[in-house]
Amino acid sequence: MTLPENLPIFFVLYGRDSANTFALAAEGTLDARRARDELVAMGLGERSVVLASTDLRTQETAQIIGAGLRAQVLTGDDRFAWISDDPSRIRNLDGLLEEELWRQYPPLRADDVSGLTVVTGARLVGAVREITHPDTDPFDPVPHGGVVPYKPGTWFASGIRY
Repeated sequence: MTLPENLPIFFVLYGRDSANTFALAAEGTLDARRARDELVAMGLGERSVVLASTDLRTQETAQIIGAGLRAQVLTGDDRFAWISDDPSRIRNLDGLLEEELWRQYPPLRADDVSGLTVVTGARLVGAVREITHPDTDPFDPVPHGGVVPYKPGTWFASGIRY
């Protein structure tokens, strides 16, 4: 199964964390709520899926977003976390997302999902923004809780070899 071209996909940078525990700090909870509210305003809801890496702050952000959307929250395997820390390892982002979704939820069909939110780290969210919004300043960091739209197929179409 391939990702439908019209499937709304959003990448979200996890909320700010406590340097000692890597759990969300109070500000990080606010970041996650802001992202949740933005996604709800864009029409995502209970037929959405939230995919997160194994990182604690990412999981906590995903749970806040998932609860607000009434969406299923899935955790990517360790390979997903490893790749999200270094986008240069990704040759096919769409394939990675498909594999993570269908591996964990095999009966899922394309028409079962109304949207996908991927909660991950700054490097991958920044790379997605650079590819999908080339007019943005690459040195301007994505804020914690920042939401970046992704269109399936743009990873290869960009010509950037992450």
